[in-house]
Amino acid sequence: IKLLFILSVAFSGIGMFLLGRVLFGSFGGFLSSMFYLYVPYRLVNLYVRGSLGESLSFALFPFLVLAVYKIAKGGSLRWMALFALLYGSLLLMHNVSALLFSPFLFVLGILLALGDKKTKRLSMIRLLSGFVLGVLLASFFLIPAIFEKQNIVLSQTKRTYLPNYFATLPQLVLPSWGYEAYGQENGLSVQLGLVHLAALLPVALILLQRKRDDKKIVGWFSIASFLLLIFLTLSPSLPFWQNV
Repeated sequence: IKLLFILSVAFSGIGMFLLGRVLFGSFGGFLSSMFYLYVPYRLVNLYVRGSLGESLSFALFPFLVLAVYKIAKGGSLRWMALFALLYGSLLLMHNVSALLFSPFLFVLGILLALGDKKTKRLSMIRLLSGFVLGVLLASFFLIPAIFEKQNIVLSQTKRTYLPNYFATLPQLVLPSWGYEAYGQENGLSVQLGLVHLAALLPVALILLQRKRDDKKIVGWFSIASFLLLIFLTLSPSLPFWQNV
């Protein structure tokens, strides 16, 4: 188990470096890798929650985005096959992470594919095919999980009281560690990282000066996704969660 945790960290760094190098060069890949590895939540996941499935899913995210980027840019069928294998693995490792990550991954792929008029149609077909193949690879788990969920104890568990689990802006910004960071007995630290937040402004300024290209699409999409996810951790997003 410890070896798997170690490998999840190592492959997270390698994957983000490879993705960053494709988009921003070797130095950009190095910075991307460091920022990805040192997100405070990664430490909470490793040393407090001890969620092995979620830690392994963090190792797959950069490789999945890289595969989507290659497919959208007219990559070969090997990239589609690799994406399907990685996506199927994500569904098996941590299906909740797959559920949350898939919409962002799909929208990013569509945006990148639409940006290249020559290969737009082929890229979108391969992207959709990759998602379908990934689901089929994990279908031996997904089909029973969906149609037989009434037979497991979890389906009979009452839903938690959502307002107890929303964060506040100070908790997202200020460093705070321990099980009572939420102000409740079972709370966990939810800080985003001061360095990561400080980097948003210079990154946004750099993107404003760039012409429309793949880097600008990925950059603005990442910032928009980040802000959306922050909103979903705050109490104003309660109506959304109540209808999910």
